[in-house]
Amino acid sequence: MLSLSISTQVDDLKQKCEAQHEQLQKSDKKAKSVASLAAEESTKRNAAVEFVKFLDNEVLLRFPFIFISLCFVSLILWIYIICSDLKDSVSIHGITFFFSNWM
Repeated sequence: MLSLSISTQVDDLKQKCEAQHEQLQKSDKKAKSVASLAAEESTKRNAAVEFVKFLDNEVLLRFPFIFISLCFVSLILWIYIICSDLKDSVSIHGITFFFSNWM
């Protein structure tokens, strides 16, 4: 009777050990999959950053007037955001920007 109980306990422990081993293998597989996906996404991100840098340099070198125009537009939008709550127009070096009709 004692040997039957020990045998049952051993079988029970073997089953628990096998179940834990299977769970560990699943977790390991999932971790490797996530790490692989993260590496892929990192590679894509790095490629996109390099492409944007390339485009930025190309625009700056070949089309400086576009760059200057974009800076001017950015400045106007910045002025609008900062000053729109204060008044309807802003004058900078003799140039008056009216904001009341923009939006």
